[in-house]
Amino acid sequence: MEKNAALEFEKYLLSPDVQAQAVGYGLRPVSGEITVDHQGSPFVDWKDNGVVTVVERTTAMRNPDRDVLLALLRWFDLNIAQ
Repeated sequence: MEKNAALEFEKYLLSPDVQAQAVGYGLRPVSGEITVDHQGSPFVDWKDNGVVTVVERTTAMRNPDRDVLLALLRWFDLNIAQ
């Protein structure tokens, strides 16, 4: 039952209408059909402040190294998971 609800919710979130609305909140759409470079988009409004409409693959974030992940886990254990 929960799995079906989760799948329906996922379908709703990935629908073109909801993806277009998400752009208005500054979220990048999953679908390639939805653009972020239209009038009224926060990506266009904040372009002068360094926001880019297209993230180039070469500047995409890489996966953190093993040492970074271990440090994050250690910090989490010490500060959060008590």
